[in-house]
Amino acid sequence: MNTRDLEYFMAVAERQNFSAAATQFHVSQPTITLAIKRLETEFGDTLIQRDRTHAQAHLTPAGEILQRRATLILQNLKLSQQEIIQTKATTIRFGLPPIIGTVYFPKLAGKLMADGILSHIRTREAGSDQLLKELQNGDIDIALLGSIQPLPNDRLHTQLLAERPFHVIVGNDHPLAHREQVSFRELAGERFVTLNDNFIHPAALTAFSKAAGFTPNVIYKSPDINLIKGLVAENLGISILVSDAIKTGDEVASLAIADALTERFNISLAYRQGFVPNEMQQQFIDDLKMIK
Repeated sequence: MNTRDLEYFMAVAERQNFSAAATQFHVSQPTITLAIKRLETEFGDTLIQRDRTHAQAHLTPAGEILQRRATLILQNLKLSQQEIIQTKATTIRFGLPPIIGTVYFPKLAGKLMADGILSHIRTREAGSDQLLKELQNGDIDIALLGSIQPLPNDRLHTQLLAERPFHVIVGNDHPLAHREQVSFRELAGERFVTLNDNFIHPAALTAFSKAAGFTPNVIYKSPDINLIKGLVAENLGISILVSDAIKTGDEVASLAIADALTERFNISLAYRQGFVPNEMQQQFIDDLKMIK
């Protein structure tokens, strides 16, 4: 079977028009027609019904089955091509969420430099949800991902490396500042400032608030951890942060969350099932496993 025939078929299925598919690939319409006929001969069934009156093409039930399967076939073919190229690569396409890059990854820099790897890393910094999509699509090969629950995924190899609790932070002059812990129910009337949706903190805030029976009053979001801490220090609002992001000298008070929820800041190593790392990539993976 010619994989180009599958590409032509997918174009007709998407555009519902033979001429549009031909234009997309810069080929003649008979080329598209012959490709579809070859596939129909291969599978022994009609895949596309043509409505010449309205210049439209519609998938038959057999065509709908092939469309679902062909999507996976072409995706896997693209991934295979990318991964074969990457076996000879002298760079590592690495996905790194902002907070992991700020708080955890620098601790590995010395080891990566000693192993001669640091200068070969090409980092893609984005939120964990976006990096997960790029990892599955083959745009990056290895990632550290944050999540509030462990990451089971049948398309990825994932390994939980570390987990940390979330803490509530308040200004040093806040009435709760003297406390060691707080129940989220007590925060129903508070204003919240939070990291934006590039981080998993908004999802954690939603989970804690929902369990406590209220919707949080979020007055500001930012991608800047230090800005969030500064706003809290000025008593403009309170926030939640992963515990390791709170440092001595931040001028905020850190309170453990008393609620017995399972949501924690989980750090997972992830790469695609079937990804075969070269020697340098494997060393990089081994070094990442040192995050605790």
